[in-house]
Amino acid sequence: MLRRLWNRLLAHPTGRWLALAGAVGLVCGTVGFLFNLAVNACTSLALGLAVGYAPKLHGPELPLEAGHVVRPWMAIPVLALGGALAGWIAARFAREAAGGGTGNAVDAFHRRRGAIPLRLTLTKLAASTATLGSGGSAGREGPISLVGAGFGSWVAERLGLAVRDRRLLLVAGIAGGMSAVFHAPFAAALFAVEVLYRGPDLEADALVPAAISSVIGFVVAGVLEGLWHAAMGIDAPVTGSIIAVTGGAGFGAGDWLQLVGYLGVAVACAIGAHLFIALLAAIDSIGKRTCPPLWLRAAGGAAATGGIAIGLWYALTALAGGTDPQLGFVVLGPGYGVLQRTVESAPGLPLAIALTLVALAKMLATACTVGSGGSGGVFAPSLVIGGCLGGAVAAALQGMPIAPPLAAGVLVGMAGFLAASHRTPMAGIFMACEVGGSYALLIPSLWTCGLAFLLLGRRSLVGGQPWSQGQSEAHGENRAHDPFAEATVADLLKDEPPATTLTNAATMVECRAALAATGQTVFPVVETGRLQGVVTMDDLRQFLDDDPDTDAMIRVADLVAGRAIAVQPSDSLSRALRRFAEHPLDDLPVVDAAGTYLGLLRRESLFRWYHRRMDRITADLKAEGVQPSTDSWRRTTGGADATRTSTAIPPDMRERR
Repeated sequence: MLRRLWNRLLAHPTGRWLALAGAVGLVCGTVGFLFNLAVNACTSLALGLAVGYAPKLHGPELPLEAGHVVRPWMAIPVLALGGALAGWIAARFAREAAGGGTGNAVDAFHRRRGAIPLRLTLTKLAASTATLGSGGSAGREGPISLVGAGFGSWVAERLGLAVRDRRLLLVAGIAGGMSAVFHAPFAAALFAVEVLYRGPDLEADALVPAAISSVIGFVVAGVLEGLWHAAMGIDAPVTGSIIAVTGGAGFGAGDWLQLVGYLGVAVACAIGAHLFIALLAAIDSIGKRTCPPLWLRAAGGAAATGGIAIGLWYALTALAGGTDPQLGFVVLGPGYGVLQRTVESAPGLPLAIALTLVALAKMLATACTVGSGGSGGVFAPSLVIGGCLGGAVAAALQGMPIAPPLAAGVLVGMAGFLAASHRTPMAGIFMACEVGGSYALLIPSLWTCGLAFLLLGRRSLVGGQPWSQGQSEAHGENRAHDPFAEATVADLLKDEPPATTLTNAATMVECRAALAATGQTVFPVVETGRLQGVVTMDDLRQFLDDDPDTDAMIRVADLVAGRAIAVQPSDSLSRALRRFAEHPLDDLPVVDAAGTYLGLLRRESLFRWYHRRMDRITADLKAEGVQPSTDSWRRTTGGADATRTSTAIPPDMRERR
């Protein structure tokens, strides 16, 4: 009975995604709660008992006494031990679990047909718990994005769904996991469909499944958190957001001068994102060049993070102006606590200096943790860095008419940094509104996120992002419109048989012999290895009769032409196709950049390659549950009743067959 009801639900277009995305959201909410609980327990033990520092935790709390910073030097061995454990887990079970998580999910969507092994999902949970629980400077949202995407892929595989549906459930898993941990379902759904591309594209088909999964993941995690607090006797209400940055954050028409201050926030976010990306890449490159074992590399990076935290702690202790020295240890863990402390501080130059130091230290600490092979995300550190930079700009401008409120600077800085670093402007805009609890900051968020997104250009923290849908393997119909752009002349030339060539001194007798022996219609003319041009069947037609007088007078040098028609191995097949369309030749000579002759590309080879490629694209689309459209070919062939041959071969190629 239940199975029959489930099958009928899947057959309905609305019930289908409600059931599938809802199931993914349920799994993500449950796993997100358990992940938060495990990380909080490890953090309370590692940092609270060993180091004496009690960071502000989000999610299910534990009935443990809050500590104070009394043994800062203990941060180094604690972090090193956690990093070594995370590195060993990743090296032993799935090396892809090292580093961030969102990039792996994005790459699986585009290049691995939406498939994420369950082994990678479980390894990521364990390795991230070790890294984050010991205080590593990383976030929970990146790992839970990969975990949620992995469970979405697993649900699709268990139900035997098409590849396209598996990809959509992968995106729903990103949204559900993010919402369960970050407690911002609207921003999580937008983030999931937007983070897939480096440019302004988004995966519109996945928005509804992502929204359903996001809402259910948020509710399930919240309910489980409330039940946990009730069972533990903890009076801690479940909040709508894990970051409580409110108070004085607003914007009206009369505040238009503040847009100049928000411009400064956008510039600071773009510069900071550029530096953060460069630091991550540099440390990752150093680790791979030195080639130590992954566990040792991760332990070294985590120990360096502890050293950075201690150094920042002492620096802020010595800073004048009464700055809270405990801010130094916010580089450990996600670091959201610094944002809540910032809005409670007195704005001014000392606060601006302190926040800038925290932002730079957070960049370096996260690069050491994640770039060295630790398992953690960069979403939360991005928010903290952006909030610190936005708060620093707002604090430095206080007293000027262009100065935004301090809380507004923090919120908009978070949004702008996320928009720039992850290429998600819409998610950044609505995240600022959702975290702030109102839409009062919609205009400055639009302004700042748009500018920061443009200023950073094409750089991104998230690996595996194509620029647009046209460059994604997930959109086979887009690829089918110009499959020749995917291959080069070199791909076909390696399988071409050797062609007969002529020299400038060749006689008509030699030409007739070559025609009779090979059947070629195009003969490359080569001297000392370099192409001089070609001689075609049309050029030789008037000399096919055996005439001794003509044979004695005419040489190939008198007929050779067309050296410029040659193509190079690096040229795309689209370029070769255009060259065939421009010149009535059956074959094209291929040369390198220096003009050295390499071989002959035959039109017939393009026919064969094209048919094989179209057959493979059609099979891929059918496997993904997509019916390929032939409307564009039908328009060129003049009717809807075109045969397979007429729809498979462009008109300019068919005319020459």
